[in-house]
Amino acid sequence: MFQGGDENLDPVYEYFVGHCHHVIDGRIRKVLDVYFPTDDLGNLLTWEFKGPIEPAEVEVATDFSPYQFLLAVKIPHSNNGDVSKFTLNSSSASKWIDSLYHVLVYIQSSLKLKSKNGLERASQALVALHWFISYIIPTQLWASESLDERLQSLRLKHWDLTVEDSLPSESRSSMKEECSIFFRAIDAICAWTVAPQKLVKHKLFSQANTVFTVQIFDMPNVELPAVELDENVLTRWNLAGDDSEYVRQQSKSANDKGQVLASDKDKGRVHCEAGLLAALACDETTLRSLQHDQQTMIVALIRTLKDQETYVIGVAKKCCPTCRHLATVIEQYHSLKLDLPGSHTRYHAWRPPAWLSDEILLKLETLVLSDVHGMLKKRSYGSRASSPGSDKSNSKPPKLPNLPEY
Repeated sequence: MFQGGDENLDPVYEYFVGHCHHVIDGRIRKVLDVYFPTDDLGNLLTWEFKGPIEPAEVEVATDFSPYQFLLAVKIPHSNNGDVSKFTLNSSSASKWIDSLYHVLVYIQSSLKLKSKNGLERASQALVALHWFISYIIPTQLWASESLDERLQSLRLKHWDLTVEDSLPSESRSSMKEECSIFFRAIDAICAWTVAPQKLVKHKLFSQANTVFTVQIFDMPNVELPAVELDENVLTRWNLAGDDSEYVRQQSKSANDKGQVLASDKDKGRVHCEAGLLAALACDETTLRSLQHDQQTMIVALIRTLKDQETYVIGVAKKCCPTCRHLATVIEQYHSLKLDLPGSHTRYHAWRPPAWLSDEILLKLETLVLSDVHGMLKKRSYGSRASSPGSDKSNSKPPKLPNLPEY
């Protein structure tokens, strides 16, 4: 049982980190293996900035968690009472990346403790990491050609990039492409603190006298057959003729860039909001077709959620267009009132939950195709990516204990 209100978030963070520490550790190891590999002399720890950069100064309170990490790598700074002013310039740029490395190693070492103290340290450091990349590191660093080139050289050697990895977390026009990928990979590590923070800030949980429980469910991927964009499929989707040729050109262009394969059955993941929405609409026939462990999970989830006036779904990001359309279908055909955190406009690989009925999938297909036809009329695929860390409240992450020796 947990209490609402920002001041009571720490136990919620620790609960999430405790149940998801293997995934968090896996994401940290991914970033370290790709960008800080010990067997690659060209890793980010050896990066030296080249070229011009617009200088910047960042004020950080001395009791603010990231302050310790900035000090640890000796970024130039000046003190003014309880506030220090840290400088980004051509000579200190690499040190800002070094500070990120220190945060990642600190989280990893805390997770290994497997104790309440370790969970506290890890959850606090995850909050600090989110603040670090979102609000403290100067944006000029993410616009650096020098950094972008080093990140690309490392990624191409150590990471088989997929379309989902390439989606930027922030809609910052000045952010270089490889910097955006790096940013997103680190920001994904923070999901287990950003998501509960987003949820608890909702009006239902913002009051300290509100008591609530938390359950964590796995969203397994459904095995899907490979689909080729042949003439039969395109005709069924009303995409024949000129549209057919344009779709083929776009698909080939994406394939050539290594972004998406129309025939790849392994693309896409079940989005957590889609899994929750599908559970609300799961009928008896679909439920009986599931594996026993999935049946148990869905039944437990439905019992937890049943008979609410409004079903609030809070996630770390705004919903994708497919999830938004799914919510529309479920609201319309199941007379449910849903409260979601808004949506962005970028389509990417999406996989339906196993407990979503074929009937709903067909209705969902109609809405998605309506969007596709609209895109084809414009002959444009512009997007506005969502920001998982757009909350710029004045609250601060908790103070960290002294840094350990590595």
